[in-house]
Amino acid sequence: MKKSLLLLLLLMFCTVSAQQQTVIPNGTLTLKTDEKITFANMRFKGNQIVFNDLKDNKERTLELTEVKAIEGKAITVDQAAPAPKTVVPEIKDSRFRPNYPDGIYATKEDFINKKPSSAPELIAKELAGFEKERISGIVDHCFFYYAISDEKIKNVFAISYKGHLFFQLEAILKNRNKTDRAQTNSQYNQFTRVTIGGEHYFYAEANLANQWAQGFAYGGMGAAGAIAAQGMQYDKGIVWDFKNQEFNIFKNCKDYNDFIVPLYPEGKLACKSQQPDLYQVRNAMQAIK
Repeated sequence: MKKSLLLLLLLMFCTVSAQQQTVIPNGTLTLKTDEKITFANMRFKGNQIVFNDLKDNKERTLELTEVKAIEGKAITVDQAAPAPKTVVPEIKDSRFRPNYPDGIYATKEDFINKKPSSAPELIAKELAGFEKERISGIVDHCFFYYAISDEKIKNVFAISYKGHLFFQLEAILKNRNKTDRAQTNSQYNQFTRVTIGGEHYFYAEANLANQWAQGFAYGGMGAAGAIAAQGMQYDKGIVWDFKNQEFNIFKNCKDYNDFIVPLYPEGKLACKSQQPDLYQVRNAMQAIK
């Protein structure tokens, strides 16, 4: 049950030991002006509070003297003493890393301006399973969580993590070309990594289905239809177009050809199957990026 934390109690939070930190994963903040703010990942630093304002998902810092009350369940996080620094040799690989500062890009405008809305510590977790396992390396598809509160990150445009850029699937679907409206995936909060990029385009891939065809299979074929609907999801190429500031999803082979032929005729495919050969799609994107 949520409890109200008044200002005197807030001051007490600032006296926890150096080995611990008080965190409120989510709740509502009331200022002395009676303005209410819904927040996530609140931490206490000296006479200040730091949190993510869920209205725009940007990190904010306020003085405790500005606060009337906070509603939320506080938890205490143990902070181990810092380990001695060791020199780890940098591992080089050929994966694409765009020049975006690490952090959360809450809006398309933040991303276009290359200015993170906030830069909290993040952890990546796998997509499968009820208990999501933490991922130590860099993968192409994952969820992201705030490290300090273990809250899943939602409703943002992109994240730059360890030099790699990830688009959130919900942002892709909200900012897609108007001809791509039928594409869908139930895991809107997942992120997909940009694997190819240049000054004109960024390229990624995600598992998507045509919602109309999938809906027909679910509704008209019973249990067999449910199995068929799951099989209608394919890894599809996704392009962020810098000029038009939108995503283009390659729904099928013909749709890919419509995109590539005016830009790079050599990239046209014979379309022997409904979905394009992603290996050849990647080669074409390397040529026009």
